Amino acid sequence: MVFAALGLQLLVIYAGLGEAEVLRRVLFPASYLLLLPFVWANRRRLGILVISAGLLLNFVAIAANGGLMPISPDTLRSAGLEEQLAGLESGDPVPLSKDVLLERGETRLWPLTDVLVWENPSNVRAFSVGDAVMTAGLLIAVADLCLPRVRRAPADVPDCAPSPR
Repeated sequence: MVFAALGLQLLVIYAGLGEAEVLRRVLFPASYLLLLPFVWANRRRLGILVISAGLLLNFVAIAANGGLMPISPDTLRSAGLEEQLAGLESGDPVPLSKDVLLERGETRLWPLTDVLVWENPSNVRAFSVGDAVMTAGLLIAVADLCLPRVRRAPADVPDCAPSPR
């Protein structure tokens, strides 16, 4: 299911679905719903719980704004991505992204949308609070998988060490 969800997101971002605007706005939120069985199956892992909190934040922002993640022209400019504004009007999807261009006043749940900026060499310079929470969850999940676990002897099993005589 995780790979299907990622596949749907890549399709929305890179396939350029042409006139299929409605399809993009349905497939993107649907990709989040495909992750629910994975999250449920791994709910005992702290990292997955944190990732799921970030997914929920993003899903709420996306659903409240018509199926794509809003980004404002000001955020694109702050991120050094003003070339992506060429030919776009408010409400247009931003090419090669999961974003829709919306002014702050047109955006529902604005603080949850792509409002954070981090200048770096990649094209991922604008992101949401949900993205930051998911990244923290990913770091926790990787640490959980890589670090050794402390094992405790069950209380009902006697200690195996010899007793002093």
